[in-house]
Amino acid sequence: MPCRVELATEKWDALIDEGMRLSQQKIESDPLLSAALPGWKAELRAEKRARLMAEAAAAN
Repeated sequence: MPCRVELATEKWDALIDEGMRLSQQKIESDPLLSAALPGWKAELRAEKRARLMAEAAAAN
């Protein structure tokens, strides 16, 4: 059972990351969205997880 959950989670991460990349592309290519969301940047889940873990380790 844990193996199946892990595999499903990995697939969801990839799916969410792809959605974030597509959103980033749409925002960058649309002047109205770019103006409404200045500085919005997609952060991949694996990168965000690594950053949060590093910040937590530095805080301890």
